[in-house]
Amino acid sequence: MIEELKNLLLTKAFNSYSQGEDFIREQVLTYIKKRPSQKKFQILDIGCHDGVTTNKILSGIEKIEIYGINESDVCKADNITCTVKDIDGDTLPFEDNFFDIVYSSQVIEHMLDKDFYISECRRILKERGLFLAATENIGSFESIVSLIFGQEPLSQHTSNKVHINSFFSPHYGKKFENYDCNYGHKNVCSYYSLKRLAQLNGFKNAQVRSFGNIIFSIFVPIYNRVIVVYGTKY
Repeated sequence: MIEELKNLLLTKAFNSYSQGEDFIREQVLTYIKKRPSQKKFQILDIGCHDGVTTNKILSGIEKIEIYGINESDVCKADNITCTVKDIDGDTLPFEDNFFDIVYSSQVIEHMLDKDFYISECRRILKERGLFLAATENIGSFESIVSLIFGQEPLSQHTSNKVHINSFFSPHYGKKFENYDCNYGHKNVCSYYSLKRLAQLNGFKNAQVRSFGNIIFSIFVPIYNRVIVVYGTKY
């Protein structure tokens, strides 16, 4: 029974991630379509890893120059200009007002200083540039259930060595694959805290969408598994 529940939660998590990535793609397409006279759009994927998800999100979109930044040299995609840089607490290696769109998927929860991270994203965006960040929701229904049973939220990482946060986690007891890179979730936002965080750091018009369960999306979006904050620079 427990194993079946874990597998169900893992499947739902992957579906939620894909829905968040699809939303990022929709927002990128909408942004570009509203500016038909612009010849090129510079887009940055923070935490692009090997570039596979980057190309999935941006596939077939015309008039774009794709940039990526990652903590390790694993991106081999020819169409991505990738920079290797520690993105937790370091200044992003780009000029002010350079990008039209800056986004990240499942990255911000790894940051110790989220204020600095969002401020840096805003700095490198052009005026009216678009910012998006998809992340897990610490207040998801699954995490609340986990807390009721005396466990930690599913999206929280107690240890950077082994998944020990909750026995409901599909990864419970498994070692982290990239322990040397310290990839654990350092702190995770809720639906409202993510919105307030973006607004506090310069994206006054920031909004949040959530993904995972269609019923939650309609009636109680604050309990969904994945949340995406998005806003423009003014």
